[in-house]
Amino acid sequence: LIVDTFGFEVSVIVRLFRDLKKLIDQDPFKDVPSNKETKTMITFVQSITNSTVPDSPSSDFKIIKVTKGEVLGVRQLSKTSNTLDYMAYLEGLYGKDITTRTWKTVEKLALLS
Repeated sequence: LIVDTFGFEVSVIVRLFRDLKKLIDQDPFKDVPSNKETKTMITFVQSITNSTVPDSPSSDFKIIKVTKGEVLGVRQLSKTSNTLDYMAYLEGLYGKDITTRTWKTVEKLALLS
């Protein structure tokens, strides 16, 4: 175990390839313009009890969908906020046991299966 070897606990979030493919097939970002200033993001969470989409505190990022285990959002690249701000916002909502990836990374992972 990691805690025995390194002396601290690590939260692990696992998704099966078929689950990633289901997410991709839903095409959750189909209405989001694709450009250099826009990043589509997915945050994996162990469990979400409230799937209500929260209001965004900034125009630089917006959550578009919340499922039982994922938060899908869009982040605008700007000089006033960055990815760490977005992740801190998500940690405030869902706790520290989360992991965020770009949607392109998820698409690439799904191709490995």
